[in-house]
Amino acid sequence: MKIWLAKKGRGFLPTDEDSERVHARFGDGECAEFEVVRPRSLQWHRMYFGICREIGKNQEPMRDEGSIDAELRVRAGHFDVLIVGKDDGLEKLARAVDTVVTTIRANLLGAERLAKVLDAIAMALHERAEKNEVRVPKRIAFAKLDADQWADLWPSLELAIRETFGETYIEHGRMAG
Repeated sequence: MKIWLAKKGRGFLPTDEDSERVHARFGDGECAEFEVVRPRSLQWHRMYFGICREIGKNQEPMRDEGSIDAELRVRAGHFDVLIVGKDDGLEKLARAVDTVVTTIRANLLGAERLAKVLDAIAMALHERAEKNEVRVPKRIAFAKLDADQWADLWPSLELAIRETFGETYIEHGRMAG
């Protein structure tokens, strides 16, 4: 069972009715094991997403807060890297275009211009078929980041906001929060 306790002096007191019921069942001196998880500030959370909303409203075209949040997490370095594998279909198509280019060059006089166009297409297909790095933002849900982890991440998010969208949003967020 999960209960919420708040520090008061040298002890901890229940913060809601469920926690009070569990707390009341304990006798004096009885011990229990608790896992300490410091949830992050709801105000801080609201301030951050308020900043994301404000930034999104001022983009052309307008963007939603989720889009801004994802970009900021990547810019702040809070992401996982996925390697997306080679696209065999594109690779086969690129090889087919290579064959057509070779055939045109070998058999048709004056077709160099067409061969150059097809060559460019083949090169583009080869490039698209290669593996790509994709940056996927890590989660920042309350269950994923406690107060200490959020405090560690915040300076890089704040820097990403300042460098990408300007100082105004940080100051506006602090006044609104």
